[in-house]
Amino acid sequence: MLKKVNSILFYCCLCLIASCSDDYTPKPRIYPKINYPTNRDFVLSNPKDCPFTFYIPQYAHIEKEKYYFDEKPPHPCWFNIQYPIFQATLHCSYYTINGLHDFEKLHEDAFRMSNHHQIRADYIEPIPFHNPKNNTSGYIFSIEGAVASPFQFYLSDSTKHFLKGSLYFNAHINIDSLLPIQEFVKADVLKTLNSFSWQ
Repeated sequence: MLKKVNSILFYCCLCLIASCSDDYTPKPRIYPKINYPTNRDFVLSNPKDCPFTFYIPQYAHIEKEKYYFDEKPPHPCWFNIQYPIFQATLHCSYYTINGLHDFEKLHEDAFRMSNHHQIRADYIEPIPFHNPKNNTSGYIFSIEGAVASPFQFYLSDSTKHFLKGSLYFNAHINIDSLLPIQEFVKADVLKTLNSFSWQ
C-alpha cells in the first residue's frame, strides 16, 4: 500500500515538474461571431420631408434626426439609416441648392469632411458616382485604415438637391474584426445609392 502511494506521489511530482516551463504561448484573440442577415431583400423608403426615394435593406430602418448639436437641423430632411445588427449608422443630411455657388460650397465641404480622416487613414479614394437614369451624380469616399467613418458620399442633381452621408460604427476601431462587417454594410449602402431617385 505504501509503495502504491509513493508511486502516485512520484508521478504527480513528475507531472508538476514537467508542466512547469518558462515558454508561454499566447492564445490568439478571438472575436464574437457575427450572424449576417440571410434575407438581403430591399424595401422602398421615402423619409418624411425628403424629396427623394431609395431602397434600404429589410434589416435596416430610418430614424429622423431631431437635433444637430442641440439645435434643430438646418433642413427637416436629416435622418439616419440604422443597421442595428452591426451597430452601424448612416448619417444623412439634405440641402437645397440655390445656384452654382451653393453646389460648389457643398461639394468642397464634402471633400473637406472626408479629408478630416487623413491623420488616421491609410488611404482615401474619392470615386465618382453617376447614375444618368435617375439624374444623380456625386462622389463616394472609400476611407481605409483605423478611421471613425470608413465610407462617405454625396449625391446631387447639381441644380436643386444635395444629400451627403457618413457611415459610422458604434464600436472600437479594430480593422481585423471590423473590416468584413464594413464591406458587408458598404455593399448594401451602394445598392441604396444606386436606387436613389429624386422626386
